[in-house]
Amino acid sequence: MWRKTIWDWHNGPSNQVLFSILSRIAHGPADLSPNDPESFYFSEWKVRLPSFFAGVGAIFATGWLVWLLGAPRGAPIAGFFLALHPMFIRYGTEARGYALMMFLAPLAICFLIRALQSGRLRWWIPFGATQFLLLTAYFGSVYFLVPLNLVAIWLAWDFPKTRNPLRSGQLWRYTGSTLFGAMLTIQFFLPNLLQLPAYLEGGRLNQPIDYSVWAQDTAVLWPTGTPLHEWEPENPNSLTISELAPAPALAWLIVATFWGGVILGLVLLLRRAWWRWFSIVLIGPVLWMFLQACGSGLVLYPWYSVGFLTTGVALFALPWGRLLRSGRRIPAASAILALAVIVPLVSHQNLKLICKNSVEPLAESTREIRRVVNPFHPEIDEVWTISFHHYSRLYDPAGIVAKTDDEFLAILQEAEATGKPVAINTAHLDWGRTHFPGTFALLDDRTKFEEPVVFPGLQQPCTRFVYRRLR
Repeated sequence: MWRKTIWDWHNGPSNQVLFSILSRIAHGPADLSPNDPESFYFSEWKVRLPSFFAGVGAIFATGWLVWLLGAPRGAPIAGFFLALHPMFIRYGTEARGYALMMFLAPLAICFLIRALQSGRLRWWIPFGATQFLLLTAYFGSVYFLVPLNLVAIWLAWDFPKTRNPLRSGQLWRYTGSTLFGAMLTIQFFLPNLLQLPAYLEGGRLNQPIDYSVWAQDTAVLWPTGTPLHEWEPENPNSLTISELAPAPALAWLIVATFWGGVILGLVLLLRRAWWRWFSIVLIGPVLWMFLQACGSGLVLYPWYSVGFLTTGVALFALPWGRLLRSGRRIPAASAILALAVIVPLVSHQNLKLICKNSVEPLAESTREIRRVVNPFHPEIDEVWTISFHHYSRLYDPAGIVAKTDDEFLAILQEAEATGKPVAINTAHLDWGRTHFPGTFALLDDRTKFEEPVVFPGLQQPCTRFVYRRLR
């Protein structure tokens, strides 16, 4: 199982490896006891433990970054904003690698700043190791690592003071630390190279999307954690900024304040010769991700930018910290106090939604199908489940996997021959219909399958649909 955890690329980058490793370590052995039929063989909170600690660490790492950027009094502001941010709270505890990236990205910048300032290997080596961890946490971190390394090379070279790069001691230290991280990455991911072409040919990266909607939603998600557009009209969890209580105007005030702070933070950095280069690292990755997707037609979901949220919040907090240090302390403190009241009011409704609902109701939909959810219980096979699209081997390991329409039909016929109930638990139907047209034609036939039971999720691909075969 460890081999599958680390090197199985059946889901491509969706298997965010560092989280998979840490969650298995945090969870420990599974419960193999067959005694309780209604209990899963794993603990959900133990699986999420690495994300929780990474989320807490991200608050401190972002505060440290604001401190190093020259605004120590802005560090608590960044921490407060993140601690109440619905997007941060949600992805900072989700069983994925996004929380790890939100923690490691500001940490990598901090290590680089201290390495450049001190020239000591005790900072350069963690800088290289953090790059390896970022790639294992989330492959989208490449958008962050490329500008980070370009800035590191330029500042380590110290041109034009040192015209010959071979004479730069800092550049040699950078090279050594980055090669250390590169060697770890290459050796670690080498077994996946043979699986990569099959994933790229699978079509998951190329799906139709309105990039202008993505940009608008991201511009509102970063300040408020709530999108501008309704992503699933029939979903009661599809909350938009216009529906936020007590008044949408307060939410728009947060949006304006956040981006105003980001722009002021960029201006403050650009006015300082050495520090201006870090503005590329802080705001460049999300812009590069967006432009590259527009140019190549790659799919973009709103949460793809969440890994860069902490660096954006660091920019937002920077001018507030500088204001508190200036002679305008009373107006600055008054504005911060007003934000401290408004931010919880705006985020309360979304936070309540996140706390009361599953992001993806896998447990709920599995219990809808199965009375017995413990795979080690002798009655686990009283229901046949067919897993073919957006399925979870964690929640339903007894499901029989079909990779094509023909396989699905063959398994369905075999299941019907037993006389046992047959059910399918799936999601993301639009994408599924393009890859399994024959299967969905069967599922949509009401003479063969019941109307699906719908379990609303907190994002479009996470709404679950349970289909039962008519008997």
